[in-house]
Amino acid sequence: MGMTDEIVLRMIMLVYQRKVNDDYVAGLKQVVQCMIVSVKSIGNIMAVTVLLIFMFGVIGNRWKLSMMINKTFEILTKKVQIFRSCICK
Repeated sequence: MGMTDEIVLRMIMLVYQRKVNDDYVAGLKQVVQCMIVSVKSIGNIMAVTVLLIFMFGVIGNRWKLSMMINKTFEILTKKVQIFRSCICK
C-alpha cells in the first residue's frame, strides 16, 4: 500500500476508535457530505460535456459527408458534360 492509503486508513481508525475530538469529526462529516452532494453536480457537468462532444462529432461527420457528396457530384457532372460533348460531335 502507498503512503496515502496508510494515512487514510489511520484517519479512519482514529475516527472509528473515537480518539479524535468531536469537533474534528463533525467537520470531517461535513466535508464528506459536501463531497457526496457535489458528485451530482459533477455528474450533470459531465453529461453536458459528453452531449457537446457528441453534437460536435455528429456535426463534423455530416459536414465531411456533405463535402464528399459535393465533390462526387462535381466529378459526375464533369463526366456527364464530357460524355455529352462526345455524343454531340
